[in-house]
Amino acid sequence: MEEEEILEQKIQELDEDLKNLYNKIREGKIPEERRDKESTYKSFSILKVSRIREIQMNKLIMNKKIAKAKLKYSREEIPEAVFHRFLEKYMEELIDLEVELEFLEAEKYE
Repeated sequence: MEEEEILEQKIQELDEDLKNLYNKIREGKIPEERRDKESTYKSFSILKVSRIREIQMNKLIMNKKIAKAKLKYSREEIPEAVFHRFLEKYMEELIDLEVELEFLEAEKYE
């Protein structure tokens, strides 16, 4: 499979993940990986749970932006310098989200 096809497929997968997470948030469902820890999850602040889901959604959005930037760069629609500037900005935002998510997740079990 060509790099462009792989990137387009990744973008579609991220879109699907984003839609699924958005629907879970709207329906108020507890994520699958948390069902066994429902009592811990319930005791955790609703605001923090909302923030965790928001961060998860933003991470998906950032990954989608990175994949789109890679696709545009591979098609030579944007210059290398612009691509690297986008990539640097998106990666910084992604790292910030990861750090905040780890902090919130760690707080749950204290």
